[in-house]
Amino acid sequence: LVECLMTCAISHQVYKTKCYSVNWFKNTRTCYLHTTETDINNLKVTTASDFFLNNCAGIKYLNLIILFAHILFFIFQKKKKKN
Repeated sequence: LVECLMTCAISHQVYKTKCYSVNWFKNTRTCYLHTTETDINNLKVTTASDFFLNNCAGIKYLNLIILFAHILFFIFQKKKKKN
């Protein structure tokens, strides 16, 4: 899930498209990012038992998650450099 959130956080800089929501499927460990380029019909896995997180609660919460993902990204980068 952390990698999913980090990808969402850097999607605008790296992929030139804004990520505005994240779907996380716990059982299959599948991440689905909704971006300005996403075709919603491509979301194949939608079973209720597998659906764990749909972060469409609003920009305020998404911005907090993106900030958290940026912090985690920098922490992991520093740990990689030390090793």
